[in-house]
Amino acid sequence: FCFPCSLPCFLWSFTSSPPFSRCLVGLASGNLDVERRLSLDGSWIVESLAVGGELVPPLEGGGPLTLVVAGEQVSGASGVNRFTGRLGDGNVFSPFAVTRMAGPEELMAQEEILLAHFGSVDSIESSSSETLLLVRGQVVVTLVLMGTDLAPAA
Repeated sequence: FCFPCSLPCFLWSFTSSPPFSRCLVGLASGNLDVERRLSLDGSWIVESLAVGGELVPPLEGGGPLTLVVAGEQVSGASGVNRFTGRLGDGNVFSPFAVTRMAGPEELMAQEEILLAHFGSVDSIESSSSETLLLVRGQVVVTLVLMGTDLAPAA
């Protein structure tokens, strides 16, 4: 039986770079219920996001890009604005409520990309200090748990 989704399968995948483990049935199909899903609780900072098909670091000059998960509650900062929402079954984000403050054009464009990525996530891979948000198997956002050696200095 698979550890995360408890389905009778042998589709437990180990990837070595970065060191993640995932259930190919439970995560890909969204079959993990609230009690069995990956624990993403904590405060995360965006390390990179996909722009034009390439993972790039966030632009400088705006506030940090963050994601805070507490159970099913999700909130964070997208550079200029703040957002809130829920983490649903299968670790998929609900639509976010977002403040509507204006900022520099390039930061607003980055924010739009980040929020679109959050809204498109269909699977999540996580280790103890790094999380990858994926759309159709492609990494669109990498997050680092704040308070680890990998997190950027505040």
